[in-house]
Amino acid sequence: ESIFSASDALLFFCASGITVRMAAPFLKDKTSDPAILVIGEDGRFVISLVSGHLGGANRYALWTAELLHAQPVITTATDGRNMAAPDVWAQKYRLSISDMKLAKRMTSYLLNRSDASLKETEEAESPLKKTEASESPLQPNKKYYICIADKDQQEKIREDAGPGEEILFMEP
Repeated sequence: ESIFSASDALLFFCASGITVRMAAPFLKDKTSDPAILVIGEDGRFVISLVSGHLGGANRYALWTAELLHAQPVITTATDGRNMAAPDVWAQKYRLSISDMKLAKRMTSYLLNRSDASLKETEEAESPLKKTEASESPLQPNKKYYICIADKDQQEKIREDAGPGEEILFMEP
C-alpha cells in the first residue's frame, strides 16, 4: 500500500490478471491513482492498464515499449481514435479540471459524434479562450465549452452562460 500511494508509475512483469488483483484494493480514482503498466513475461507487450491519461500510463507505455522493442497496448477510446480528451488537454497545458464528471460527459460527446472536435475560439470582448465542443447530438440544444479561467473569472462567466451551455473550467 505504501509503495502504491508513493508512486507515480508501477510496472508489473506478470499477467494482467495478477496485476488487477494486486492493484484493485488500492485503486481510488483516476485523478490520484498512479500509472500502472503490465509487461508480459515474454516482454512482447507493454499494456497501459490504469491511469492512461492523467497518470501518464499511455505515455509510459509508448516510451517503455520503444525501449524494449515491444508492442504498446493502449485501449483508451480517445487515443484509439486520435482525439484529444479534455483530461489529456488539461494535462498537456498543466491545468486542473474543475469537474471530472463534466469532463467525462464531454469525452463521451466527442466519442459519440464523428464530426466533433475541440476548436479554440476567442470572443472579441473577452481575453479568455474557450474550446467549443459544439452541440450535443443527444441533447440538441446543449453546447459544451472548455474555458481557462481563475476562480474570480469563473463566476462571471457562469452568469453570462446561455441556456444549455455547460462550461468545463480549467485553471493553471
